[in-house]
Amino acid sequence: MRYKTILVDDESLALQRLERLLQPHTELVEVIAHAAAGDEAVVKINALRPDLIFLDIQMPALNGFEVLERLQHLPWIIFSTAYDEYALRAFDANAIDYLLKPVEPERLQRALKKLQRLTSAEKQAWPQQLQQLLASVQPPTRKRLLVRVGDRVRFLPVREIYFFQAADKYVAAHTRDEVFLLDQTLNQLEGELPPEDFVRLHRSAIANLNHIAEAVRGFGGNYRVRMKDQHKTELPVSRQAKARLAL
Repeated sequence: MRYKTILVDDESLALQRLERLLQPHTELVEVIAHAAAGDEAVVKINALRPDLIFLDIQMPALNGFEVLERLQHLPWIIFSTAYDEYALRAFDANAIDYLLKPVEPERLQRALKKLQRLTSAEKQAWPQQLQQLLASVQPPTRKRLLVRVGDRVRFLPVREIYFFQAADKYVAAHTRDEVFLLDQTLNQLEGELPPEDFVRLHRSAIANLNHIAEAVRGFGGNYRVRMKDQHKTELPVSRQAKARLAL
């Protein structure tokens, strides 16, 4: 069987790497589309009805699990993930394959061999296995961040962080009146923050819902949110984030 395949990842370099690694396996995998965001993935998967998707878990707006909840067509799935060992045990227990990023050729080849060995019974059991997976995997959430201040390390509760903003090669964590530089990306942080408190406003910002003062509508129906920090910082709101904020 040759699997019609969609690659889903919000990082363009990761998409390019995965497609390059799949090139020697065109007899098994036919890449028919890419998706760089969760909402785009839902539309393309439901429309094109692929046999297989490579699905990144940590994405802005809709993460990989939220994509699955919105699918009308259920393909076979190989996840790409940076999750911890607890989550990986859940993948193993439910016979779901996964790739740790950055994807290695040998690990990809093992996943593809597993596809080739699938039986009809395993394919019929797949929807139930997926439900078990979604029920068992809880994304890790952080309660505090470790930030360096000179020769000291501060333990900063995430509830005190008003927003995160991309700043050159770093991410700046803003409290009411302080700023700390982190060496993590917004994508990494998004998967670790409590989803009930933090929202990805834009590619460049994540905000704590508890510290948003108001949303301001501008020209063309675009919104910005004004934070409660001492500078009353305004942050742009993407179309995807508008739904989360009920704007």
